[in-house]
Amino acid sequence: MYVSYYVKGKGEDILKATAEKFKGDKNTDYFAEIVHDGKIKLLRFYIPPVISDEDYDDESIMEKYTQNAKDGYDILISREGLGTKAIQEINVKSFFEDCPFILNKFEKDLYKIKPVSGLKKLLTKDGLSGITLENAAMKVVRDYEEKCGK
Repeated sequence: MYVSYYVKGKGEDILKATAEKFKGDKNTDYFAEIVHDGKIKLLRFYIPPVISDEDYDDESIMEKYTQNAKDGYDILISREGLGTKAIQEINVKSFFEDCPFILNKFEKDLYKIKPVSGLKKLLTKDGLSGITLENAAMKVVRDYEEKCGK
């Protein structure tokens, strides 16, 4: 599935990166693999590495990049009318406004995912990734479908 998603590099200055994004200097056009399809979609997004010309000639480096992508992918969440975002960056109150059950569980810290948005995002370190993030995201979506998605 096509997604327009901003990839923040490790240690990247968020203000400079945001300016590059608005100026169009940063690529935001990618494809993501659908992990769960429904009213709420979960997408597996493999974070593209920065590869030099020399890296292509070194099989061990390419294997490392491939393994890092398999182990450290991100999970995007998509819902009609709300677009596609990293699940760890959503505004829970607006994304799940139609499901008090989910909001209550997030308020009580009962999910492994701890989404942050706005200014808090600048101050927090990276959260879950890979299969751990995927399983935590599936728990949220299953709860939504069971309690509110009918």
